[in-house]
Amino acid sequence: MSSVSEIIQLMKQSFLLGDKEILVYQTCLEHGFLNPTQIARLTGIKRTTIYLVVEELKRKGLLNEKIKGKKKIVGAAPPETLRQLVDQEKERIAKKDEIVGSIIPLLENFQKIAGEETDVEILEGKSGAVTLIEKIIRENKNIYWLGSLETILNALNDEKLYRLMTWRRMDQKTTSYAITDRSILDNKRFGEKIEGFRQFRFLEKKFDTPALLAIFGNKVGLIRMQEKEIKIVLIHDGIIQTLIKFMFDSMWESLPEK
Repeated sequence: MSSVSEIIQLMKQSFLLGDKEILVYQTCLEHGFLNPTQIARLTGIKRTTIYLVVEELKRKGLLNEKIKGKKKIVGAAPPETLRQLVDQEKERIAKKDEIVGSIIPLLENFQKIAGEETDVEILEGKSGAVTLIEKIIRENKNIYWLGSLETILNALNDEKLYRLMTWRRMDQKTTSYAITDRSILDNKRFGEKIEGFRQFRFLEKKFDTPALLAIFGNKVGLIRMQEKEIKIVLIHDGIIQTLIKFMFDSMWESLPEK
């Protein structure tokens, strides 16, 4: 049969109790319910310290409090309370495990993109526009546009763009999200309704600036027309992409559905 000291040592390890907490708990276990003055006399610990230790043991569920006359007294909690404490700790650990499990992939992704070097490509002309589309297709992820979609249509007509990107993205089952003005609906191909494949949110005013922002994978493409020639600055940087995507999402949520 285990001795009291052995039991106390096991509890010290299980509940991470300090020496003063062990001494107070053991005293209450052996003498029953006591007031702080009695505990101080039996343990040799200052009464001001006893109050702090008792509160901590009560918080941990190891001491119970009751009123005797006009005084508060404390005693060791019933043995079955320990099982409840263990069960509660198991629940907390399970919850922590669940939270950590969801956080780890986010941290790993952040470390990955934080460790990446920023790479900038300059693409020009129709060949540059085709290169951009090929990169979008290779990512095989959703694409986000902001600005004048006519910018890229001025470099590649709608039929060519449809062959190079639309058909292939439909096979990939990725979705295109665009924040632009309603003039794009005048275009035959963009006016087609393809549920789950293409979504628009429209600006109130016409977007007259010949520029377009493309967000895909860990890249951001800045597309503009300059003297009837398309120019693209493609930034490979996960953190910059995350920032721009956050701004896009905020704007998207603020606009009504079409």
